[in-house]
Amino acid sequence: MGIQFGPNGNWNDTYWNSDRMGELLKDSLAETDAAKRHEMHCEMQKLVSTQSGIIIPYHTNILDAHNPKVKGFSNVPLGQFGGNGWAEFAWKEA
Repeated sequence: MGIQFGPNGNWNDTYWNSDRMGELLKDSLAETDAAKRHEMHCEMQKLVSTQSGIIIPYHTNILDAHNPKVKGFSNVPLGQFGGNGWAEFAWKEA
């Protein structure tokens, strides 16, 4: 979830404002338990989908794969192939 859906989001094209969304967004940024944060994000997605007025036309289906000799690579949920920054941190083991 992006900050555009927060109470003062600069990119909130529909000008939607929800106290619950703001609370969840703030709390999720501080939550260290991945399972709890996941639940918060699920609730935020439902709020955006049912209340915000924004239309999300599609979602990309991303599958990352690499050879086991490639080291330093980790999956990033925000983009394909390690968030496209893989060249900065990945290397091939001999």
